[in-house]
Amino acid sequence: MTGTQEPAARSPVRPGATAVSAQVAPAALQTYELEAAHQQRTAHRLQAGYLLVLLAAPLARLMPVGEDRRAGFDHRASALLLLAAVAMRLLLRRAAADSDWVRARRESETLRAAAWRRCMAGHPNPDDGPLGHQISTADAGTRWRFYRQHRIEDQIGYFTDRAERHRRRARRWYWIRLVLTAGTLAVATAALLGPVQGAVIGLVSALLASSEAWLQFRRSDVLAASFAEARDELRSLREREPADDAALARAVDAVEFTLERERWTWTAIMSLTVLTSSGRRPPAPPSTAGVQGAG
Repeated sequence: MTGTQEPAARSPVRPGATAVSAQVAPAALQTYELEAAHQQRTAHRLQAGYLLVLLAAPLARLMPVGEDRRAGFDHRASALLLLAAVAMRLLLRRAAADSDWVRARRESETLRAAAWRRCMAGHPNPDDGPLGHQISTADAGTRWRFYRQHRIEDQIGYFTDRAERHRRRARRWYWIRLVLTAGTLAVATAALLGPVQGAVIGLVSALLASSEAWLQFRRSDVLAASFAEARDELRSLREREPADDAALARAVDAVEFTLERERWTWTAIMSLTVLTSSGRRPPAPPSTAGVQGAG
């Protein structure tokens, strides 16, 4: 998504957003930024905690316990961890931090995009940032250069960084999953040829399943491709040179459509709940009439 935060982000201005961009958007945007950052951290922590509880069951069976207490210990540990897993799952569903994070992020980016559109059209709202009011009075060429530097280049840099980051993360998890798969096959083969503790088989299987679940939660491979595609399209759009207000409006429409489409793609990837409950449809592409003349 446009300017999607990573969990470690603490600043009210999202990564990829310059101080200039923050001065274009209304001050209320900070509320959504902070809420999105908080909800994202919560979603990641809850999901990680849930997977750790699932891993704890086979680990408990490897605990050094006397044979006379083994059966009772395993029974109690399994029951307690099962209850903990159910409680974590219910908490995940009730907290809905993953969908709240996506929703807050979408709202913040929608506000930011609207502010940029008003600034470029020369009609800022009273609550828009001071820089948005200042640049809105400039001529079309000046507004476009400002927009290209602080909106398009900003987003190109952001998408480039996130595409590479998610590509590296996806590659790392690919090798982790490959090692776990090989380990699972090795343990299964050894179990067919000789005695292997059932707890070991359960632990390896749980590790493999947890890695798959985390990959589905993060979706780094899909996000890397989505961000790279948006970046490449913005690179082509920044070459335009609108000569008047009409051409500027078309150029801005093309850029904001690309960003809005990427937001819808990101929403679909990260949360179908938000996508189906948004009450909106994906945006239609801007009219191409006269776009060639826009430069």
